[in-house]
Amino acid sequence: MIEVENGRLKVLGPDGTPPTHKELKEKCMRYLEASTDPEERLDLQRALIQITTDINPDEIEGLYGIKIIERKEERPEGEGCFSYAVGAGVDIQEFYDNMIANYKRLEAPQAGAYALYLTFEDRPCHIGIVTEKGTVISKWGLKAHVYEHLPEMVPLCYGEVVYYSP
Repeated sequence: MIEVENGRLKVLGPDGTPPTHKELKEKCMRYLEASTDPEERLDLQRALIQITTDINPDEIEGLYGIKIIERKEERPEGEGCFSYAVGAGVDIQEFYDNMIANYKRLEAPQAGAYALYLTFEDRPCHIGIVTEKGTVISKWGLKAHVYEHLPEMVPLCYGEVVYYSP
C-alpha cells in the first residue's frame, strides 16, 4: 500500500516491513499506469522521482524531461539547494522571512524568480531558479546533482511550489 504522509512516501509490504527501493519503484509504476486522476498521477510521478533519485541520482536523467545540468562531483562538498541558488552560508529561515516580507509573490513562473518549495507545514524545503523556458534549475540535496526540470517535477517530499521575484 502506498500512502503520502506529510509529503513522505509511506509503504509497507504484506508482512508489515518496508519494501526495497526496487519494489517501491515497481509498485509506483503499476499504480501510475492504472491511475486516471490528474492529481493522483502527479503525486505518483513525484513519488517515482523521489524513489529513483534515492536509488541513483543518475537514473533521473530523462524522466519527465528532467536533465542533469551539473554533476554533484563538480559542486562544492556539502552544498544543498539553498547554497546553490542563494549562496553559501545562507540562513534558510532568515532568507525565507526576508523573501516573504520584501519579494513579490508571483502566480506563475517568471525567468529569474525563485521557485520556493514549501512542505505541507508551510516550511521552506527546497529552492531553485526559474529559467527563460519556465523550467527550474535546482540542486536536489547533498547527494544529488543540479537538475533542470518542470516546476512540479521534483521529489514529492519537497512540497508545493510558489514563486517569488526579488
